[in-house]
Amino acid sequence: MKLSLVAIFALLASLSLTAFAQDEPAPTASEAKRSVDDSSSVVLSAIRAGVVDLTGVTKDTKVKVVDIDGLTEEEGRSAVQQALVESENQIESLRQALRELDLKGLSEEDMDTVVAVKREPNGTLTVYVD
Repeated sequence: MKLSLVAIFALLASLSLTAFAQDEPAPTASEAKRSVDDSSSVVLSAIRAGVVDLTGVTKDTKVKVVDIDGLTEEEGRSAVQQALVESENQIESLRQALRELDLKGLSEEDMDTVVAVKREPNGTLTVYVD
C-alpha cells in the first residue's frame, strides 16, 4: 500500500508541475516571427524589393504600419539609410501607387513616410514607414 501511495503522489506531483509549466503559453507564430521581422535585414529586403505587386490589394485590405526607427538595430541603421537613398525613385513610385489605392488603414501622415511594403501570406500589407 505504501508503494502505491508514493507512486500516486509522484504522479500527482509530476502532473502539477506539467500544468504549472503550461501556465506560460508558448509564443504564437506571429510573436515568434516578430523577432525575425523586426530586424534591419528584413527592412533592407523590403526596401530593396522596390514596388511590390499590389494586385488584389483594395482599400479594405488589412494594413500593418511598422515604424522602422523602432526596428533597426544601431549597426543596421546606416545600411538602411543607404538603401533609402539608393531607392528614392522606387519609394516615390510606391507612395504614388499606395495613394491610388486609398487604403483605409493608412493615414496621410503614414503615406508621406512609406519606404517599403511587404505582402504577408495572410493577405495583410505590412507598410514600413520612416
